[in-house]
Amino acid sequence: MIIDCNMFTRICTIFTRIVIIGYAILAAFTLLEARDLATSDGYYYDSDKGIVSVPLLLCAPPSIENDGSTFIISSDSGCHSLTWLIGAPFICSACSIFACLFFVIMDILARYKKGPFSMSAVAGMGLYLIIILVQAGISTGALVEQSLYWVEYMQKYLDDNVEFYVTARSYANTNILLSSAGCAFVAAFFVLVDTILYRCNEKRQTAKKDEAIVIFVHQSTIDVEKVAHTSTIYDLNKSNTLDTMDENNRETCSNDGETATPTWVTSA
Repeated sequence: MIIDCNMFTRICTIFTRIVIIGYAILAAFTLLEARDLATSDGYYYDSDKGIVSVPLLLCAPPSIENDGSTFIISSDSGCHSLTWLIGAPFICSACSIFACLFFVIMDILARYKKGPFSMSAVAGMGLYLIIILVQAGISTGALVEQSLYWVEYMQKYLDDNVEFYVTARSYANTNILLSSAGCAFVAAFFVLVDTILYRCNEKRQTAKKDEAIVIFVHQSTIDVEKVAHTSTIYDLNKSNTLDTMDENNRETCSNDGETATPTWVTSA
């Protein structure tokens, strides 16, 4: 089965743009989740739902007073908030959103030949976008890892010190953060594949154009040689025809001369 390279490249390009847009949407939600995690104010216990919201703090678990049916939770005053650490993936996600949108817009304008952009510039932008996406994925993944670590630590602490079941969770939705990190790596991979396919297809198209030029020049040379050969044969035929006519004319003139001799002229 023969696969059309142009069709395969086009399908990969469309799928890559869809993944990029999907990541940009997830990254927008990541900004909201990171904001909630950064603005969290210590541990919070929701007695109605039985859920303890765990902030991202650099400290030991808080002290708990338990009377058998409920408990009072208080944060250690010596805990340090990791706001700047949370802000790193926040900024990376924001930059990746703008980079993705700019890449898609730039690609559309280049394909429809609008503005100063070209497909080569889009491919170059794709390489920078890969770096931005990988950076955003790593930073967001690190944030998820730290958040889940302290949630699991708190859950174990609650299980050991509370007589009834209480669930620990993060202030941020770790599923959204984890999905955003994974989608960033997937988008980076497809952008890399799309860039490689574009370069290979560009070289193939250039080779085809060069081959077409060589064939055209070769065919033009053959045509010129044919025309020259035909012209030479025509000239030779014309020359032979003229020579034949001259000979015929000379023979005719000679015969006419003999016939034109007067009858009264006698030889000496």
